[in-house]
Amino acid sequence: MDQMTALEKLLTDHKAGLVRFVYFTIATLATFLVLFHLYVGVFGPPPGYVFKTVHLGAAQILVFLVFPLRREWKQKQIDKFFALDMICAFITAFITIYILIYYETWHLKIAHLSTLDFVLGCCLILLVWEGTRRTIGLPMVIVSMFFFLDAVYTDKFFGIFYGPPHSWEYVITVLFVEEAGIFGIPIAVMAAYVVLFLIFASLLLNTGAGRFFTQLAFGMFGHRTGGPAKAAVVSSALMGTLSGSAIGNVVTTGSFTIPLMKRMRYSPEFAGGVEATASTGGQFMPPVMGAVAFIMAEFLGVPYVKVAIAAAIPAILYFSAIFAVVHLRAIKMEVRTVPKQYLPDTKKILLKYGYLAFPLILIIVVLALGYSIIFVAMAAIVSTFLLSFVRRATRLNPLRLMTAMETSIRNAIPLTMTCACAGIIIGSVFITGLSWRLSYIIIDISMGHLWIVLLFTMVLSIILGMGLTTSAVYITLVAIIIPVLVEMGVTPMGAHLFSLYYGILSCITPPVALAAYAAAGVAKSDPMKTGFEATRIGLVGFFVPFLFVYGPELLMIGKPLAIVVAFATGLLGCVSMAAALEGWLSRKAIWFERLMLFAAAIFLLKAGMYSDIIGIALFGSVFLLQRRVTFHLMLQKATEVDRPKARTMLRNVISTFSAGHPQMKLEKDRIHSDNQGDDSDLLQFLQDDSLGEGRQTSLEEEGIWRDYVAWGVLSLVIPVFFVFGKYNFHILYLRLWLACLLIASVVIISTFWLLFLRTRS
Repeated sequence: MDQMTALEKLLTDHKAGLVRFVYFTIATLATFLVLFHLYVGVFGPPPGYVFKTVHLGAAQILVFLVFPLRREWKQKQIDKFFALDMICAFITAFITIYILIYYETWHLKIAHLSTLDFVLGCCLILLVWEGTRRTIGLPMVIVSMFFFLDAVYTDKFFGIFYGPPHSWEYVITVLFVEEAGIFGIPIAVMAAYVVLFLIFASLLLNTGAGRFFTQLAFGMFGHRTGGPAKAAVVSSALMGTLSGSAIGNVVTTGSFTIPLMKRMRYSPEFAGGVEATASTGGQFMPPVMGAVAFIMAEFLGVPYVKVAIAAAIPAILYFSAIFAVVHLRAIKMEVRTVPKQYLPDTKKILLKYGYLAFPLILIIVVLALGYSIIFVAMAAIVSTFLLSFVRRATRLNPLRLMTAMETSIRNAIPLTMTCACAGIIIGSVFITGLSWRLSYIIIDISMGHLWIVLLFTMVLSIILGMGLTTSAVYITLVAIIIPVLVEMGVTPMGAHLFSLYYGILSCITPPVALAAYAAAGVAKSDPMKTGFEATRIGLVGFFVPFLFVYGPELLMIGKPLAIVVAFATGLLGCVSMAAALEGWLSRKAIWFERLMLFAAAIFLLKAGMYSDIIGIALFGSVFLLQRRVTFHLMLQKATEVDRPKARTMLRNVISTFSAGHPQMKLEKDRIHSDNQGDDSDLLQFLQDDSLGEGRQTSLEEEGIWRDYVAWGVLSLVIPVFFVFGKYNFHILYLRLWLACLLIASVVIISTFWLLFLRTRS
């Protein structure tokens, strides 16, 4: 499948009946999952095992349709690969229906598996591996297979993986029947929370919020020193917290920010590194934090808001360090800024489209008031839908709404397969007891020293995170690494965030720095150099987890005054670290000044009164030394010229001393002439504040009556929902309820097909 949704292809492609059937099936199943999860969000879930089975079954069928084997749907369909896809989809559907038929007595199968149960369990595991391979690649599958084989043939393994063997029947029972395997916590969280937030994010982005965030960031920072890079950091943080994908964020916001950074004389490697580092940081930037925060809250057994609060200060420190690096690099290189006349008007953008930020504010407020995460997600979805009608540019018509819904489900498919595959890992580790053996071995090697354990877990987290998505690496770490930290006395919140940070930072850690490599593709730079540049820019991120383990004040645990002091000194430490990396503070820093700045950063980032005093003293010494030298050099220059020039020079000295800039004038009146004209489309994008207002797709051009009919059909869902919810159909008449949702999905897609069908010219 390409970037078009199945519904769009269904309405525009004039293909053979088989291809249309595939598109129709994809659109119908996606609509079914959306209706299913919206209903559950309002009226509550059906019995737990059924809830997870329906979600996984529908998503897994979509895997084999949305990600066909070794071809695209536009090519020949009747071949051996098509047959394999259909067989996989049919077996998945059969397993799902089989569980739904026997769900009332499903728990009794723990005592004994029938031959059919055993075969279906083996088939489901194989299908999960194949679905995971198609969606996120082989690394996760290989890891899962290793732990599965270790659970069955423990006596054939070595070292910490050695132990008593387990029967195939017992392993399949744990992974297939019990809720400690495939249908464990990861799938439960995915079905309960994550899908709703993916629907919200897709709705918000389809209203034009992505473009609004980008233009707002450039309007606020584009004319400042290092403006394009700072705008990239802000827009990537805003987009990353919604999308939950560092790579996806790089290729969307990076397509605008990276060319503009290169135009402002940043090197391609630096431009790609900034975008990759900022996009990676979006994964742990509250309030949404992608998908992983909801899973973490479930594993910790705490409200989601506590996870978001704990992650706030480390995320701010991370992005503050990136800001400081970008700012100092711009000063050092005399990077020109973008003149204001080429940038969006911030006030105009806020007045015109500021309401698009309201759902994000609503999430924070409702979470702070203590409402459940499901209520928060539904409130965000409803508010986004209603607010889209404020202006024509952001208005959701039926086609945009349906394509947004399908997009959210397409985004949920890889995460669902990740959670299912991670369930195999967790269940296998539960069977073998590997996490406890690993804990004892690492603690024994470290001789009780926490810092050695932290180094071990840091390296393991980065290695396990290479090539995996954020959710996949976190769930893997929950099973293997995090129990080690908890055993050493680290607070549960600190242990989970510690491992999560390093798992995410693997996206910018060579040799498998996927976010950096994606940015290198956009920047047309060397991938490995871009990876190392991203690592250098995000270096503070590699220190922060150690700091909040030893100083929980950075996780907002402790007295308010201690938290404020830790935050303030942490910010100063970020500036000091950036100055040490760039070799520039008020002027070029010589080698011993850089050493002093680096030492100051370490002391400042570490919580504690004495370390803060030493860090402030070191930073202040370098600051005063550089200012003193700068002042004397410019004063000497001033005395060598006539008196009027001396006055001007002294004024420049005072301005430099107060502003903190070196004695260089940044040109702010024009854009750099290099490659001028090549990026006219980017400048037009920045100046265009309409968010695409008035533009219509080919499917929207003819007649508004179709929209009215489509809205009428969609609105019928609401009274049906309330009737089903009032009489608890999802509990009393479960199979009938699911059948009605499926029929409603068929009716909706059929209506759109009849109303909007076009033949592509």
